[in-house]
Amino acid sequence: MIIFSFFHEVGHIILHGKKGVFLESLEEHEQDLRKENEVNNLAKKWLLSEDTTADLPDSITENDIIRLVHNHNTDEMLLL
Repeated sequence: MIIFSFFHEVGHIILHGKKGVFLESLEEHEQDLRKENEVNNLAKKWLLSEDTTADLPDSITENDIIRLVHNHNTDEMLLL
């Protein structure tokens, strides 16, 4: 999770600049959710192959992780 978090935060800097402020404790706005989805997708592209991301279910289970790690030869920590 640390690896994904690092690339997620780098995505914020690249896509939204260094001057933006995001506070999770405040009510989330639609724009904040859009930005979070953008950087999540960017981090996912950097860390996982297109084959792996195409094979990700919407809601991932432990069995999904085991299957994806085996089928795509990737690190399970990138899928958590």
